[in-house]
This record gives sequence, structure tokens and C-alpha cells, in this order.
Amino acid sequence: MAASSATKTKLPLDLNEESTGAPLGKDPKNPGRDSKVSRMGTASIPRLITEFAIPAILGMVVNGAYNVVDSIFLGQAMGEIGLSAATVANPIMIVFMAISMLIGNGGNALAALRLGEGRRVDAEISLGNTVLLSVVVSAIVGIAALNPAVLDGLLTLSSATDDVRPYARAFLQIICFGFIFQCIGMGVNNFIRTAGAPNRALVTMLIGLVVSTALNYLFVLRLGWGVEGSALATIIGQAASCAAVLWYFVFTRNVPLKLHFRYMAPHLRVIGTILSLGFASPCRQAWPW
Repeated sequence: MAASSATKTKLPLDLNEESTGAPLGKDPKNPGRDSKVSRMGTASIPRLITEFAIPAILGMVVNGAYNVVDSIFLGQAMGEIGLSAATVANPIMIVFMAISMLIGNGGNALAALRLGEGRRVDAEISLGNTVLLSVVVSAIVGIAALNPAVLDGLLTLSSATDDVRPYARAFLQIICFGFIFQCIGMGVNNFIRTAGAPNRALVTMLIGLVVSTALNYLFVLRLGWGVEGSALATIIGQAASCAAVLWYFVFTRNVPLKLHFRYMAPHLRVIGTILSLGFASPCRQAWPW
């Protein structure tokens, strides 16, 4: 029975077929695919810190800029009521960022450990389960947003006044429905840095912010859609970022990690490890709230 179980968990790999996920550094078909990861152990430490830290810091600024953009356009179009609606929603959006970091940072840490051990398939399982966990959590958030009592409770915690509450509720409900794009786009973005492409990770974030800004201008200032238009612009921008992230892991050639549907099957031990490794990130992110 034990031998049978071991056979099931350790399947032989065909090193001539990329889709099976050859062990790190042992893919004869694409010998250069792991060079960006391998240099993490050989390149100059100051150079690596500079190369990876600057895009990461800029990426954090970009992630926090969505609410600033919403506030600017809503303030211009609706005055104090629009600005107040965005302000009330901001703490909840910070919590959403914290959830994204919980899943993404935990999954990324596990994938980095597995890549360091040369276990590419296990790293890809971590990536797949991170995406799966993002989908499940986003579905829970979307279902909760259908319950008026949940939204009202969150707005009460955010100190929403009676005048602002209807606008903040409309804004927040749309953000909740589109949370899947933020969760995957922000969380899985971390894996791009682990794959050795920090500048690519930053570009995927910038794409979303640029789209969100342009659509805020169109929806809020030109079409007069108010808080609904601003929220819609935000989730479309996050969807653009999410698409860019998924494109990297699905269609880009010669990357150390690929997203495979079969590796999205739930592994409870992997999910538990992801949550334990990522637990510190949301505590730090959501603490000011």
C-alpha cells in the first residue's frame, strides 16, 4: 500500500516534453529557460537587490494607487460625496489587498522553496493551487457581497454616514464582484519575480493602473457614471493586469514556471503551507485599518 502511494505521488517525468515540467536545470529541450532563476545563486548580491527591490517597491506604490485615482476622479465629478465614498471604501480595499498578499506571498514563497530544491513540478503545483485558492476566496467575497447585511456591516466599520452609505455601497459591491482580478493579478504577480523577471512583474501592474486611470476619465468625467463608473474602471484595470500575469505563465515561452490546469487540483497540504507562509503579510498590510 505504501509503495503504491509513493508511485502515485512521484510520477516519472519525460524530459523531452516541456508540458510535463522537467526538473529545474534539466530540460534538454529548453536549456536556457532556467537561467534567470539560476543566476539568483551566482550573480552579484548588490546587483540582484537593486534589480529586484526597485520594481517591487514601485509595484507596491502602483497597487496602492487605485484608490487614489478613484478619489481624484470622483472628487472632480461628484465633489465631497464622491470623495467620501472612495474614502469609506479604502479600508476595505486595503483588506482585499491583504487577502491577495496572503495567498500570493504564501504561494510564491512555497514555489521559490521548491524551485530552489530543483522541484519544478512542485513549484507549478504551488502556482496552480494559488490560482485555485484565489478563485475560491473571490467566489466567497462575491457571494458575501450579495448580502446587504454584510455590506452594511463593512460600511459601518468604515464609519460611513447615511449620506455617503448608498454611494459607498454601490462602489464596494462592484469591487467585491471583481475581486478575483485583484486577487490573481496581485497575488500571482509575485511569481513573475520568482521566475526572474522583476521588470515584467512591474509592467503587468502598470498596465492595470493605466487602464483604470483612462477608464475613470471616460466613465466618470465624460459619461457621468459616478461611483459605479469608477468602480467598474478599477476592476477592468485589475482585469487587464490579471490577464497580463496569466499570459506570462500560460503563453510565454522559456519561463521557469508554467500554469497547468491539471496542477490546479486542490492539494490540502500545499494549500495549508501557502496560508501558513503567507500569514504574516496580511497582518502587516491590514494592521493600520
